[in-house]
Amino acid sequence: MQSRDEPAQSPSAEDPPGAYSSDEKAISLGVALVLLASVVAAIVIFGGANQGDDRGGSAAADGVLVRVEPGRLRLRLARPVEGQREIDFVVRPQDQAALDITHLQLHASDGLPTRIYYERVGDQYVARRAEDLPALR
Repeated sequence: MQSRDEPAQSPSAEDPPGAYSSDEKAISLGVALVLLASVVAAIVIFGGANQGDDRGGSAAADGVLVRVEPGRLRLRLARPVEGQREIDFVVRPQDQAALDITHLQLHASDGLPTRIYYERVGDQYVARRAEDLPALR
């Protein structure tokens, strides 16, 4: 209990009940900064801008699909690749799910721009994955 000589300590308006001390705030800020730095480092190391290449190291070609079949794609290129204006891609059975052939058929019928990620295997272009493009430049 408090004696009459000791001044009563009333909670200040700055420190409501359950408030953190300045040391606790500094530690929390330090932890937040370390976490932020870790996230930024991970993005730079593992997810940096990888223009022209798929995450798996595949090359990319942009254009409009003019033919889509379960085993084959034909892309009219926005920019020539190896001197070609159109490329025929082979679609392997294991890549069909990643390509979503039905969706790509809609792209072909509507003339929508598409990016095809591919690998060269011998003299063939093997389509690995596709993505929608907002517009060709």
